[in-house]
Amino acid sequence: MERPVVVGVDGSESGLEAVDWAADEAVLRGVPLRVLHASLWQRFEHCESPSPQADSGQSPERILAERILAAAQQRAARRQPDAHVTAEIQGSDPVEMLLRAGESAAMVVTGARGREPVREMLLGSVALGTAGRATCPTVVVRGGVRTFGGSGTVVLGVSARSQGTAAVSFAVEEAEARGWDLECVHALGRREGSDPEGVTARARAGESLDALALPVPARVNVRTAVLEGTPWHVLLDVARDAGLLVVGARRRQGIFGLELGLANHAALMRAPCPVAVVPEPMTA
Repeated sequence: MERPVVVGVDGSESGLEAVDWAADEAVLRGVPLRVLHASLWQRFEHCESPSPQADSGQSPERILAERILAAAQQRAARRQPDAHVTAEIQGSDPVEMLLRAGESAAMVVTGARGREPVREMLLGSVALGTAGRATCPTVVVRGGVRTFGGSGTVVLGVSARSQGTAAVSFAVEEAEARGWDLECVHALGRREGSDPEGVTARARAGESLDALALPVPARVNVRTAVLEGTPWHVLLDVARDAGLLVVGARRRQGIFGLELGLANHAALMRAPCPVAVVPEPMTA
C-alpha cells in the first residue's frame, strides 16, 4: 500500500505554502496527497470563526473547516493538476491528528506558523509538537517553496553517528528525486577545531562525511564540509540558499515530550528554508 504525503492545514498562508510543498512531494514520489484539518485547530492557533451569514444549519466551526479544506484542495490542484488529493476533517486536536496520520504516511508536512499575526516570526505549536514527536519524517515549510523542478540544494546535518541513518537516506532520496545537489555538513566545536586533539576530530569528521557519499547514486552531486562552530549556527548559515534542510532526531522508547535537541529546535525556529526532521528509532 502506498504511503501518502500528509499535510495539515489551518487556513493560514503558511499552511497553504505547506500544501504547495506537499503537492510537489506527492507527485515526485508518485503517491496520494492527503489533506487534513482538525476541528480543534482554532484552539491551538487562535483561528477566527466565519461571520454567521450562511443559513446552512452547520456550526461556524464546521463552515470554517470546510472552507479551509476547499481552499487547500484548490491550491493543490493548481500547483499539481496530476496529484491525487483527498481531504478530511477530523474531530481532534491537530498534533494528535497528524501524529496518528504519520504512522501510515511517507511524511507529514505543516506550515511553520499559525494564523495569528503575533506568530509571524514564531514557530507554531502544531509544527513544533508534530516535529518533536512524529514517527515519520516531518517537513516544516519555512521561507517559501522553490519552483517545482527548479535547481536547488538539500543540506544534511550529520554527526559521527549519522552513517546509515534514516536522515541520510531521506536526504539522498530528496536530492535524487528533485535533481538537486546534496551538501553534507558536520559542525565541529570551536574547541575541537583549535586544540591538538581537534586535528583528530576534524579528520574523523571528514572520514565520516566521505563514508556518507559511498551509497549515494552517481547522478547526485555531493559536497561535504567540516565547519567550525556550534551545530545550529553552522546549519543555519549553510542553509541560507538551500531548498531543504534535513536533520535527524533520535526517538527513545518510553520517553514522552519533544525529542529534538538544540540544533533541531533552532533549525525549526529560524531556518530560511523548509526543514525535514527525520526520526531515528532508539531503545530507551
